[in-house]
Amino acid sequence: MITYVVCDIEVDCPILEPYSMISLGAVPVDKFGTNYGEFEINFQDKLVLL
Repeated sequence: MITYVVCDIEVDCPILEPYSMISLGAVPVDKFGTNYGEFEINFQDKLVLL
């Protein structure tokens, strides 16, 4: 069985910089489009300033 993982990121500026990614999502699907779950994390809620 072949499984594809579709990923999407959201950033806070048009050019990637360190710490610019604010969220990440991923969905595994097979070749028929069957969804096997979802993953999402929002990094803005976890922002730590050093």
